[in-house]
Amino acid sequence: MDQATINTDIAAAHEVIARLRTEVGRAVIGQDAIVDRLVIALL
Repeated sequence: MDQATINTDIAAAHEVIARLRTEVGRAVIGQDAIVDRLVIALL
């Protein structure tokens, strides 16, 4: 794997995790720490 491929993979994973945080955050309003822990548990 070259550096460009790794950067692309990281960017794609970041996008998926950001969307996941947003969706979980809609259900758990105002609890950022809980949202982070739920996302970690889901991964």
